[in-house]
Amino acid sequence: MITTIITGGSRGIGRSISKHLIKNKNHKIINLSKKGLNNHDNESFKTYKCNISNIDETKNLIEKICKNEKIDNVIFNAGITND
Repeated sequence: MITTIITGGSRGIGRSISKHLIKNKNHKIINLSKKGLNNHDNESFKTYKCNISNIDETKNLIEKICKNEKIDNVIFNAGITND
């Protein structure tokens, strides 16, 4: 099983990438989403609510995920603005 973390995988480009990857039955997606929306109807897709602009929150969640999962890929798709 190939496990990929995608930031911003709930909509837009991230959602398209997620849908493409989970067509492969050997792929599992872990989505990090600011709103925590899981809009994929697939057991190979799991969403965690995470504001990736908060470094401590992101670091703690990644450490928690890595205790239970072997991560093969990371796709940094979510944008961060300073406005």
